[in-house]
Amino acid sequence: MSRACGRVDIDIGRIVTEFLCLLVVAGFVALLFVLRAQRTNRKVRMSCGECAYKTAWSPKSPAEATLVGHYGQRHPGIAPSGLLEWRQ
Repeated sequence: MSRACGRVDIDIGRIVTEFLCLLVVAGFVALLFVLRAQRTNRKVRMSCGECAYKTAWSPKSPAEATLVGHYGQRHPGIAPSGLLEWRQ
């Protein structure tokens, strides 16, 4: 369906279709940002591969630093290893 507006021929159907596509893309991008924010805020707990030590629930980087410090104090010369648990 098109209407003549002065000298310009406007295709209403095309405008509506493009607008809906724009909304879908914007919604998808917003969803990606929300999912990324949720993923980065998730808490982890790391456990030592040599003993029963476990870090507190925290973001991944501080948990890794805590486990590396534990290995430096309790298991010098051994590379850090163990399990990683995710809490949602």
